[in-house]
Amino acid sequence: MRNNLYTILFIAIAFSACSKSGTDTYITSSRSSTTTSSTTTTTITSSRGNAPGSGSTTTPTPVYDISFNNGNQVVKVSVNNKTLTMNLHESINLLIRKDSLAKSFSIIFKEDFKSIQLGKYSYTTLSKDGTITTNYAENNLNNVTISGTKDTTMNSVVYTKISFNRNFIFTGTFNTSTEAGVQYDYLLNNKETIYFSSYMNTTTGVSATVKSSSTLVYTSN
Repeated sequence: MRNNLYTILFIAIAFSACSKSGTDTYITSSRSSTTTSSTTTTTITSSRGNAPGSGSTTTPTPVYDISFNNGNQVVKVSVNNKTLTMNLHESINLLIRKDSLAKSFSIIFKEDFKSIQLGKYSYTTLSKDGTITTNYAENNLNNVTISGTKDTTMNSVVYTKISFNRNFIFTGTFNTSTEAGVQYDYLLNNKETIYFSSYMNTTTGVSATVKSSSTLVYTSN
């Protein structure tokens, strides 16, 4: 009888051990399954970045790439009695991705005269149709005479170089010839920085505005 009790007890313990072993195997299998079935989502951002206003929390690289390739901007200065004349020869080179340019219907370009000495004076310039305008510069390049376009490849990307030139004649009349001469000397002994900006209107919206600057050099006419 005692032997039978030992036998029954041994079987019960063995069964209990087998049941626990089965549970562990199930849990292990379940964890393995969970790990295997989990999904990792990788967000790939284009190297050209997000469009402005897309909600990105990082500073986007402009979708429509515009860059400037300008040298110094030269102003020829002359004085005649009480009148000071400053002739700015604006020479601009824009580099625009060719694929982006194909989506555009206008390129907007602006120069900032307010932050430099020239901003104190009135100016005239010649429009595309030959009209002389006063204190107004066309900023839509569709209405500006383009001197040349040329494709160039940089880092396997094709850009279109757009070049144009404009003359702005600024004049100021002083109370005396001495005052005009003082301003004349001041300009010839100083350099300034002129700022430019450009963006495109495209079939998919407005591109990011790109800004640039050039040294403004005053020389005697």
